[in-house]
Amino acid sequence: MKKNLSIILLLTAFLAVGRVSLAQSLTSITAVPHRQEIKVDPGEVSSGHILKAVNNGSSELSVQVKIQDFIVVDNEGTPAPVEADESGRWAASSWIQVSPSQFTLKPGEEKQLDMVIITSEDALPGGHYAVVFYEPMGNFGVDGSGAAVAPNVGTLLYITVNGAINENATVRRMDIASFSEYGPVKIDTEIANMSDVHINPVGEIKIYNMLGGLDQTLKLESLNIFPGTSREFENSWNKIWGFGKYKAMLEAGYGSQGNTLQAVVYFWVLPWKIIAFTVLTIVIVIMLIILIKKNNRIPPAQVPPVKNDLLSED
Repeated sequence: MKKNLSIILLLTAFLAVGRVSLAQSLTSITAVPHRQEIKVDPGEVSSGHILKAVNNGSSELSVQVKIQDFIVVDNEGTPAPVEADESGRWAASSWIQVSPSQFTLKPGEEKQLDMVIITSEDALPGGHYAVVFYEPMGNFGVDGSGAAVAPNVGTLLYITVNGAINENATVRRMDIASFSEYGPVKIDTEIANMSDVHINPVGEIKIYNMLGGLDQTLKLESLNIFPGTSREFENSWNKIWGFGKYKAMLEAGYGSQGNTLQAVVYFWVLPWKIIAFTVLTIVIVIMLIILIKKNNRIPPAQVPPVKNDLLSED
C-alpha cells in the first residue's frame, strides 16, 4: 500500500514538473519590436520593415506567422485581437504581408522577417491597427483544464494613414480628495480620445501653494489612447506636510496639430489634529497661568479702626 502511494506521489510530482516546463515554453518566444508606429498614404506600398522573432527557450520551435486586427475596449489600453468584420474602420490586417510565414527557430536563434504594407486605395485617414503573431506549431502548453494551448506573442502595429485626420480629446475627470490631513495626495486623471487616431498625451501636473508658488511638477505617464476610448493616469503628490489651499493644474499636448489639454482642481491640506492639539495646549497653558496668578495675588493690608478715647471721655 505504501509502495503504491509512493508511486502515485512520484507520478503526480512528475506531471506537475512537466506542466511547469510546458508553461515556461509559452513565454520562450520574444517579438522585436513589441510595437511599431508606421505612417502611410492611401494606396502606398510601404516596404523595408523588419520584424524579429527570438527563441529564448531550450527547445527547437516551428513557428507560423498569423496576422490579425486588434482594437481596445477598456480603459487599461489592453489590445483585443478581433476578426476583420469586427474591427471595422480600424482594420489593417489585410494590408500586411510577412515573409517567411513559417520558419524554425533553434534555441537562442533570432529570425529576421520582412514586412510589406500594401495600403488600400480607399483607406480612411487615421489609425489602423493589427498584430503580427508568432505561434508555435503543435501543442506547447496546458491550460487549467488540461487542454493543450499555444501562446500568442507578437508585434503590435499602429498604422496611420495620412489625410484629413480628426484629432479631439478631453480631460474627462481629474479626481483629488478635496481635503486631506496630510500627504501623499493621489491624483487620478482620465483622458478621453474622440479622434480618428490613437494619441499619446505628453504633459505634466503642476502643484501650486496658496501663495501661488510652484510646489512640485508631476509628469504624466506615456500611454497610448486608442480612438473612442479613455485612459486613466495615476499620479501622486508625495509631500507629507502641507498647509492651506493648493491648486493642481494639468497641461498636456497631443496629436500632430499642436492640440492642448488643460484642467484645474483645488484642494486643501491641513494637519487639523495637530493644529487643534496645539491650540488646545496653548489655551490650557494660558488658563493655568491666569489661575496661578490669581491664587498667588497678595491681598491689601487691612488698617485696624482707630478708637477716639478723648471723644468718648467728653
